[in-house]
Amino acid sequence: MTDSRHNHFRPRPGAVLPWLLWPILLVIGLSTYVLVAGSTGFCPTCSAILGAVSGKAIATGDSTTPVRDGSAQMDSAAGAFSTLTFHQVDGTPVQMSDYLGKPVLVEVWATWCAPCRRNRKVLFEAQDLLADHANLLALSVDQGGAPVVGAYLKKEHAGDSRWTELLATDPAFRSVIRPHDQRPTIPKLIYISAGGDVIDIEYGEVDPSWIVNRLKAMAPSESSGG
Repeated sequence: MTDSRHNHFRPRPGAVLPWLLWPILLVIGLSTYVLVAGSTGFCPTCSAILGAVSGKAIATGDSTTPVRDGSAQMDSAAGAFSTLTFHQVDGTPVQMSDYLGKPVLVEVWATWCAPCRRNRKVLFEAQDLLADHANLLALSVDQGGAPVVGAYLKKEHAGDSRWTELLATDPAFRSVIRPHDQRPTIPKLIYISAGGDVIDIEYGEVDPSWIVNRLKAMAPSESSGG
């Protein structure tokens, strides 16, 4: 007589494999979600994870009041922004020192970044108001460079613009803002003083009235000029 006591506990051939696949599929699914949601800005936490892993700017769709990084002064690189040189889409070099004398507002963005595109719409609608208080620079971090950015600008911003469109071609740019840059994400706004100091960096969706108040507070004292 055959002893079948242990046959009840013997798995059928191939029955174990599907159970082993579940953890693998779960990891793949979570990784895919983090990659997609983080790169599009749908999930700010995912964006932060991607930024920390890759060291590159990742889109964030943070819709809260603009977040300040908490740093008020740059002690080690005062005026360092004025030493940078970026390029326009046509290859023309642009020295940042030419834009000093009044505060400078720098929008850091990319064509693939959905939150950036939403911010740009708001910023362009408020450009006349903002330009009364600062020189306006839009700095693209697209890896595709001039061809990608040029095609986007031709399609989306063919009209008059108060913004100077630039490519982040100066390798020193990241080191200049690093003491203030607490998030490797975009979109971000960089506030530059009239003397070329990085004053603050804000992240997330923009509020023109908030920005104007910040720029007014940064304006050189009128009494110093007279």
